[in-house]
Amino acid sequence: MTRSELYVSCSRATKSSGLYLIDDFVPPKPPERNDAVAMMFKNMRSERMLKFSLEFPEESQEERFSIMFHNVQSLNKHISDIKSDKKFLSSSMISLVETWTKPSDNLEIEGFEIVHRRDCDDVRKPFGQIIYLKNDLKYENITERYEYSGKNHIEYSSIKIDNICIIFVYSSPNSSFDILKRHINEVITISKRIL
Repeated sequence: MTRSELYVSCSRATKSSGLYLIDDFVPPKPPERNDAVAMMFKNMRSERMLKFSLEFPEESQEERFSIMFHNVQSLNKHISDIKSDKKFLSSSMISLVETWTKPSDNLEIEGFEIVHRRDCDDVRKPFGQIIYLKNDLKYENITERYEYSGKNHIEYSSIKIDNICIIFVYSSPNSSFDILKRHINEVITISKRIL
């Protein structure tokens, strides 16, 4: 039995009690020096070792533009969490959806400017969006829109920073995919005209 046949045979058993050997077991010959699999393993061990590198954006000294997007499910309940989270505070832009906010809510975050805000009209509900931008960044609002009915809940906004258009879209799980596609096509079309 070849090495590959032995592998296929043994790999089908899910536990040792399901493995039966008939006659005497004769181990296969070791692989040849030029065996493709053996060469690949040798190559992986020597040349292509993965180098583990983990960098947290908030600890980086590098200048970069980063965006944090989060379904906050009530910003009033979580504003203190966000204000103390280094990942959020190191971001260039923070976009939060399902804010459940009202116009009277104070939602300021030190070091950030609110560049877009959509609140609930009367009753707090899973609705709303807020976008914060670091104070030193220049921007231009392009468009914003929402559709909120019994079944469909879709919100989007787009912002231009330098020559880059950033589009934030929220769609509730119950929303129709066709309506979502229509909204995405609409915001892309509008944003292309501005750029």
